[in-house]
Amino acid sequence: MTDPITRLNAALEGRYIIERELGEGGMATVYLAADLKHERKVAVKVLKPELAAVVGAERFLTEIKTTANLQHPHILPLFDSGEADSFLFYVMPYVQGETLRDRLERDKQLPVDEAVRIARDVAEALHSAHEDGVIHRDIKPANILLSNGRPLVADFGIALAVSAAGGGRLTETGLSLGTPHYMSPEQATGDQSVSAATDTYALGAVLYEMLVGDPPHTGSTAQAILGKIIMGEPVSITQHRGSVPPNVDAAIRRALEKLPADRFATTREFARALGDPAFRHGVGGRAEVTPARGVWNRLSVATTAIAAVMAVALAWVVLSPGNPGPSSRSVVRFTVPVGEEADVFLGGQMDTEFGYPAASALAISPDGEMLVYPAWERDEDGSQVSRLYRRRLGQERADPLVGTEGASGPFFSPSGEWIGFFTPGALKRISVRDGDVETIFSGGGPGDPRRTATWGDDDTIIASDGSTLYTDRLTSTGDLEVLVAADTVQPGFMYSQPHMLPGSRRLLFTGRPWSVDPALAAVFVLDLETLERTSLVENAMNPLYVEPGYLLFVRQGTLMAVEFDAERSEISGEPRILLEDVMQAVGMPNSYAETGVAQVAVSRSGTLAYARGGVFPGQKRLALRVAPDGSAEPLDLPARDYGGGRFSPEGDRLAITVYEGRSATILIHDLERRVTERLDGGGFEVAQPEWSPDGRAIAYQSDHEDGVKNVYRMAVDGTGEPERIAPSDEYQAMLAWSSTGVIAFQQGGNIWVVPPDGAPAPFFTSDVRQSHATFSPDGRWVAYMSEGEIYVRPYPGPEPATRVSDGGGTGPVWSRDGGRLFYRRGPISSRVLMVAEVDGEGDEFRSSRPEVFIESWRYQGYTPLRSHDVHADGSFLAIVDQGAFEEGSGVSPRTSDRFRVETFHVVLNFLEELRAEMGGD
Repeated sequence: MTDPITRLNAALEGRYIIERELGEGGMATVYLAADLKHERKVAVKVLKPELAAVVGAERFLTEIKTTANLQHPHILPLFDSGEADSFLFYVMPYVQGETLRDRLERDKQLPVDEAVRIARDVAEALHSAHEDGVIHRDIKPANILLSNGRPLVADFGIALAVSAAGGGRLTETGLSLGTPHYMSPEQATGDQSVSAATDTYALGAVLYEMLVGDPPHTGSTAQAILGKIIMGEPVSITQHRGSVPPNVDAAIRRALEKLPADRFATTREFARALGDPAFRHGVGGRAEVTPARGVWNRLSVATTAIAAVMAVALAWVVLSPGNPGPSSRSVVRFTVPVGEEADVFLGGQMDTEFGYPAASALAISPDGEMLVYPAWERDEDGSQVSRLYRRRLGQERADPLVGTEGASGPFFSPSGEWIGFFTPGALKRISVRDGDVETIFSGGGPGDPRRTATWGDDDTIIASDGSTLYTDRLTSTGDLEVLVAADTVQPGFMYSQPHMLPGSRRLLFTGRPWSVDPALAAVFVLDLETLERTSLVENAMNPLYVEPGYLLFVRQGTLMAVEFDAERSEISGEPRILLEDVMQAVGMPNSYAETGVAQVAVSRSGTLAYARGGVFPGQKRLALRVAPDGSAEPLDLPARDYGGGRFSPEGDRLAITVYEGRSATILIHDLERRVTERLDGGGFEVAQPEWSPDGRAIAYQSDHEDGVKNVYRMAVDGTGEPERIAPSDEYQAMLAWSSTGVIAFQQGGNIWVVPPDGAPAPFFTSDVRQSHATFSPDGRWVAYMSEGEIYVRPYPGPEPATRVSDGGGTGPVWSRDGGRLFYRRGPISSRVLMVAEVDGEGDEFRSSRPEVFIESWRYQGYTPLRSHDVHADGSFLAIVDQGAFEEGSGVSPRTSDRFRVETFHVVLNFLEELRAEMGGD
């Protein structure tokens, strides 16, 4: 593709000469240029192509003119704007100096006087713009330039223009207005009608960072940060930096109020409060410091491995049952290092297959003295095996539990004498005392990797496979029986994460519809006699009960508590935030296998153990171009939740599935023009695109009519209405569109075809399921998957199939010349891309023995169909987790490597802090 600077210089010839790139942001790239007419250096900002396509040139240029009239000594003026060769650009002065972001990265914190002065200058600039009806919408350190120590607010035009011109279509680009750390609560909740109060909030967050060194809310993902902005409270600045005057602290707290009406009426008032030593904000006008809501926000202890062991030993002496007295109520927290003996991953046997934590990785004994978690070990041959590890808090190292190979989802018996765990197809227990392993149940039941279980006082075990609750009484038959199944009470309702209440008469559990959206989950209590369920807390998962009456739950990586009467199954009061940044797996997007499992455990004695890390995996995926040698180059597309894509017949465009929470859409991306447009195919979920032979139409899956997922087709240019190809009440999945015009789709367990002038009919019938069908380039052969292997049949038949794969295969893809057939083999953690030389020129299909083409095909794809495609130049389209991609290496490691746990955090006698936080005795 042509270098963007070369294209820009050709487009701007006679006006500007682009010299070099200065930087890149979420919405634009900035270049240093020479203004030929005025003989001066300028900064040219160019909108990202995908954003420019959504906004449109006419609307953008109309709206950005509004900012050209802004005049203030602390506002960077707008010189010029325009469109050239599909580029949307605007021109500003080139300021020699640095941004506030550069300054903060170098110095971390600013002197109090300097920080306040910068904030007051910016506040006055914002006030001037607000009086002219212009709201910035994206105040952040990167948009504040420092010239001779004085601030200049930049990018006053872009956020306004994009908001006004792009409107609600911003979601189609994967971009949003505002930067997560500085977004106001109203922006974080998606409210497009923001007021000047949004700029006030952002400036308060920037000043907070100038003084503290970090923004008010931080997190490992954008979702985690936005969740804290909406629900959390920042720690008062005076707790970080005692030299900050009370009025500055009070002014910042008011600027960061959740409700816009509770903030300053204008940014000028904010500036005046910063300069008024008498200003106060809080109850009764006192200079109160708003306490942090989190119990552990107030004290954060980070220790080395050696220091952690010493802290454990000290806590053992102070808090042991034989040492009563005032010290026994002390609260001690420390970290327990793990990963030294083996690689600790969250989940069990199936973790690296699915690429995300499959079950709870952490259990704590009832007396709070022992942690148990699964870990991976590498055998001499390089293969991996998981087993449970046990670590007493006073131990220096953890011990492997022999006989627990393949274990996941550990849980303790009420007495602490047994540890229950799952292996593929079995539920087992191991004796803590002598290490004897017994099989509780084998065969059937919860065979899903999302398994969690709880052990009641009466020796009843209740387990979940993510949708159904199973029960077993150890003193009876030992058979695992269905307690309550998904769809039996409410269609689509699923039961998971059981937690037995004292007395074993009631059960806490997470209930949710058949959806991956964690916000739709809720905590319920189930009467085990009547099976009547009662909703307790919405938008909540991972329920835990703590005596004498607290319900703990996790809400998007945040541990919360509410008072709970277990006998009456009633909650009272409002939930309070206890701990943020708890590691929680929200599951794979576009999959019912959402777990929501958080890595947190609490003992009856009042010891809490947890792992930090926030919500993951991020639901945004990055599409890549993968070369035959396995190296990868990111496409010029924003990170989103991609579900696979297809090159057009000419190879100049991509049709890509993008998942947006519980919905899906198809984007058409022009590889040369770097412009992306949305295909309005109708329906809530539009996915699995396949190109017509002439590249003018797309066939795809949609629930456009009757809510049933069928196959449709429509013109790529958006003209006409979607056409339902083969109306049916059965589920259909789009498979392929041949060069001769035949459409193949899946219905039931068979591959169906629709010729251009014929009716839908099965390609061939069989008792064995067929899927992943794809036509050869000449349309004469169909490659498909059956019984885990790749076969090829002639079209329309009826000759028998030829087996191509050897040792399993999925996702067949033909080379563009039809001479090679590619497919994936093995689980995600060790998948390879195979290739077979094929010859279908004559009447007989011939195939060579498959060989490894790319030894480590670690690129993700969780759709049941092909998630990759091959270009005419031999490169591949694939999906990879953005965070797992190693910049410059061209190699993507296992997704699981991102979820390695280095330490567990432990809080001894945390019940005392819980009582204090909840206002109990």
